[in-house]
Amino acid sequence: MVDPDPDGMEAQMGHARTTLCIASLLLFAVAAGCATSPSTSGTGPGSVTAGSQPPGASSPATSPGTFVPASGTDPKSGLLFDTFTSAKLGYRLIYPGGWNVTRAGTTVRIAKFGNAIVVAERPAGSAPKLKGVRAAIKKQRAKGGLLAVTVPARPVSLSAGRALRVVFTQARAATDTSPAATLLVYRYILYHDGRVIVLSMQGPQQFDNRQAYKLIAETFAWA
Repeated sequence: MVDPDPDGMEAQMGHARTTLCIASLLLFAVAAGCATSPSTSGTGPGSVTAGSQPPGASSPATSPGTFVPASGTDPKSGLLFDTFTSAKLGYRLIYPGGWNVTRAGTTVRIAKFGNAIVVAERPAGSAPKLKGVRAAIKKQRAKGGLLAVTVPARPVSLSAGRALRVVFTQARAATDTSPAATLLVYRYILYHDGRVIVLSMQGPQQFDNRQAYKLIAETFAWA
């Protein structure tokens, strides 16, 4: 139920570097106010500006010791967050400013500094069942695709509707540009209009980006 597995592409990413404190980022976002303005299909920046929160976002609690993926601001717009909109697949979500967006078929990858947001899509006749997702995760772990399940699959509510969420670790092999690493993956599985959408957000295990990834998942919406 969780295939296709978009996380294999992580081996192409460069070495992860120190990230910014999530508390600082989110407090800045609340103080300045973040809003989403209309965006164009693709990677068009300029979707989050001063004024109010990102689309569908509630004010997330901050906690010491958590981090946000390295981002800075978009080099062209100077914004803290951009919005990616897929007119073809009918969804949108925010991502840290300045991250690189690539596409391969119906899979979109938004990444920088060893962190990545991957959105994969496939047609389906019905929404995935919790039992089926848990069985698929167990099978992948038995095959060595996953190292450990940190949080078992369970239903959650997002602005986009009901989703199944699972958190696990996964090994990343060393490449010419990056060392071997253990990745912490937050995966949300949604169903909409005959399609299963798999939203995976990942980064090196030593930098737990759960608050930032929670914010991104909560702003995922159908376009």
